[in-house]
Amino acid sequence: VTLLVHEMGHLLVADRFGIPAIRMRIGAVEMLRWRCGTTEVVWGIFPLFGLVECGISPSGGSLHRLPRWRRAIVEGAGPCANLLTAVVLAGTLAAGWPHDARLGPAAAPPPLVELLLAGWSAPPTVAGMLHLLVWWNAIVGVV
Repeated sequence: VTLLVHEMGHLLVADRFGIPAIRMRIGAVEMLRWRCGTTEVVWGIFPLFGLVECGISPSGGSLHRLPRWRRAIVEGAGPCANLLTAVVLAGTLAAGWPHDARLGPAAAPPPLVELLLAGWSAPPTVAGMLHLLVWWNAIVGVV
């Protein structure tokens, strides 16, 4: 999912600048292939990398013909999409979501926001890592 968000960031910003995406590939060995508009999407086994191949627009524009600052925006859009996803996820966890009524009152979420802002102030403890794992399993179960 993280790779998909990352590559979609590149694809959407390139499209916004008028540069069409020919192919978006995620993973190594092809498993699925389909078309989404003019873009061919390839999903492979072992999704360890992703790639968006841009083409030439009808007006003759291509990614390499963009000014450097626009190319930098397209290249930075993937990491920005990941960062935005992390901020939204941390915000939902900090707000106490998800909550399963069958389990009783929700436990306090881990201090993810403080962790993101301050970094690791001490080595992680086993209890702290288990707390993060419980919250991750709760999110995966809801999504």
